[in-house]
Amino acid sequence: MDRAQPGTTYRVDRIPEEDPDLLRFLVEQAVLPDERVTVVEASPHRGVITIKTRLGEGTLGYAVASRIWVHLT
Repeated sequence: MDRAQPGTTYRVDRIPEEDPDLLRFLVEQAVLPDERVTVVEASPHRGVITIKTRLGEGTLGYAVASRIWVHLT
């Protein structure tokens, strides 16, 4: 997801499951397989991606985003 383009909606294919704290955060943000995620803003200079899910907006660091697999809807 670290290469995602602003204004584009993606469907999540896979999320990292080996880190319980990260997994809990992703669940709380509705960043889960088969959920839709829209990239609101991608800011490599700030190191974050702003996303919108069915629960609202949130941010992900590029390190986390690079571990989330997505495809275009």
